[in-house]
Amino acid sequence: MKTAQLKKNQERTKAEAHRLLRDEAFLYRAMTKIGELGVVGEERNRLILFLAGLTKDFDMPISVIVKGQSSSGKSNLIRKTTQIFPPESVIARASLSAKAPVHGEGSLKSKILYLYEYRGGKDAQYLLRLQQSEKAIAHEFTTMRGAERETKIAERVGSPVIFTTTTEGKVFVDDETRFLSIWIDDSPQQSLAVMQAQLSSAASAEEPGLPVWHEAARLVGRANVQFSFPLWFNEVAKMVPKAHVRVRRDWERFLTFCKIVAVCRSFSIGPQVPREFDITFSDYCVTHCILNAALASSAHTLHERELALADAVRTVQKSSKRPVTIEEVADHLNWKESLVYKYVEPAVEHKLIRKVSGTRQSNKKLLESVPGSETGFLPSPERVAKELVGLKLTARFIDPISGKPKEISA
Repeated sequence: MKTAQLKKNQERTKAEAHRLLRDEAFLYRAMTKIGELGVVGEERNRLILFLAGLTKDFDMPISVIVKGQSSSGKSNLIRKTTQIFPPESVIARASLSAKAPVHGEGSLKSKILYLYEYRGGKDAQYLLRLQQSEKAIAHEFTTMRGAERETKIAERVGSPVIFTTTTEGKVFVDDETRFLSIWIDDSPQQSLAVMQAQLSSAASAEEPGLPVWHEAARLVGRANVQFSFPLWFNEVAKMVPKAHVRVRRDWERFLTFCKIVAVCRSFSIGPQVPREFDITFSDYCVTHCILNAALASSAHTLHERELALADAVRTVQKSSKRPVTIEEVADHLNWKESLVYKYVEPAVEHKLIRKVSGTRQSNKKLLESVPGSETGFLPSPERVAKELVGLKLTARFIDPISGKPKEISA
């Protein structure tokens, strides 16, 4: 009787998982679910971690390092996001010894390795890098029993998704390029939202429950899909900044995110996921919405807010045809002026913007963009639709942040 009931429950869970995946707002619902688990704000970061986690079954899984000040919520963001994945796919470790990656049990394929802090894996960084790049590692070592010596080989296969955190702005250069960097929101507005959330009664979690989400993640992992990219992606590649050689890895990450977004979308098309799937303009738009700021930050190795500030100065200056004030930039970004001031000096230091010399009316500080400075990574969907003449690109999709229908066309 118990076996029959267990089987019935499993079938019900799988059916609910299929219904969940068929929802066109699946990514929005995933973002919302992570919020229900206890993450305030961080909407884009929730989605980046969720999609990166789903790439665990891909040939090129995406690893993410969450950067930010101590007590800013980095660990909570990862811990709550990993709860949405099947328990058997998540390995959590506080630290790793030098040879731990090769001596651990079982394959790392289709796994998410959550290393609490980047420095906790300091001794194992070399082997972890090889595991990410080579998808297998082998370590030859000598054992002794009395006077006898014997050589053995320890091997471990599989390249995991790695989630970790750091308070450092930059980590070791070989690791920096192997991770997508995302920055935690450390703004006063976010601090207030977190504090107010602690005063509220815990909201009851909406259905479906975690077992259904676990099964949905398993189903995505089993989707054996071959992808085709449209020819216009070649034109997008030409628009991506290529000053740093790491763009090769960042571009590959972008393509992988497009693939996992397409896999999630494929379940809404029909009862069976097609074996061959075309990446669409809608997939590009959704990926751009979630990923562009993080890719820009990683590519330029700068804080996302520095890049947002520089982009705002350029945009407002282009419209007004003159240097801009702190107040104008704050209005454009919907930031407090204190937050703008915080990132002005770093942006000036990194030659993204400059202060205008000369007299100041009413003691107002004026800023202008630095010609030739780059702040983005992917061209906007609007630019792609406008500049790729003759393609008549149109996208209709559910915005993964707001959950509202959206349309973009030339």
